[in-house]
Amino acid sequence: FAVTAWLFWGNKSVGAIDSLAILPMVNASGDANLEYLSDGITDSLINNLSKLPQSQLRVMARGTVIGYKSKEVDPRKVGEELKVRAVVTGRLTLRGDNLLIDVELANASDGTRLWGEHYDRSLSGILPLQAELTQHISEKLRLKLSGEEQKQVSKQYTDNAAAYQLYLKGRHQSNKLTVEGLRLGIEYMNQAVELDPGYALAYAGLSHAYGDASSVILPADIAVPRSRAAAEQALKLDDKLAEAHTMLAFIKSSYDRDWAGGEKEFLRAIELNPNDATSHQAY
Repeated sequence: FAVTAWLFWGNKSVGAIDSLAILPMVNASGDANLEYLSDGITDSLINNLSKLPQSQLRVMARGTVIGYKSKEVDPRKVGEELKVRAVVTGRLTLRGDNLLIDVELANASDGTRLWGEHYDRSLSGILPLQAELTQHISEKLRLKLSGEEQKQVSKQYTDNAAAYQLYLKGRHQSNKLTVEGLRLGIEYMNQAVELDPGYALAYAGLSHAYGDASSVILPADIAVPRSRAAAEQALKLDDKLAEAHTMLAFIKSSYDRDWAGGEKEFLRAIELNPNDATSHQAY
């Protein structure tokens, strides 16, 4: 049966937390070059928690929350606009090699602060920090996770911190959807898989970058085969990677006109990541 999460403040129940908006983390460093970190950590939290069944937790997609970036927000207004019961906000700064992150969980019905934490880690420790953030948020939501679900939401796809940062930079640039952003996105993703050839998520990111670059900075007959090869390599490394199934679904349905094959890949992606708005929309 579906287990609904509850949060308590003292002895007062604040309602079932079955829906969540993770807002774009604020880059409080004043250095625009660190936007890839604040955006990347936000995206990773969304991607990790969205792997849970919607019966347990409905997570707002990146495209839904991106409009709140760089804005002062009231959790009550966000809750009303997005129809969610809880809101996660955060701030990031970098002092030397120290990454400082403040995260807060608020009840969207009345703006009450339900939980907050300050993290002080070295930049080289960003990978375990990312897993720790996901774990702490799921714990504070009182989510009853199976062993497999806990493994999925806290999974690290690489142990190489440099490769992870290159992946985040690649995602950040690709998401700009500019000529220069697409070029840099492909470049950073290629560097990430060169550093760690077993990095399935980076291969999926490379597939996405080539897909976005098709007919923009590269001819389709060059970009699409490269996108396909990267997605297939990602799935060789991890056949449960929803992002790679989504890219194969796009290629099969839009490029190959293989509707049945595309549908199969979309349904597998949605099964693996039920909160992925992109897969639902494209399917």
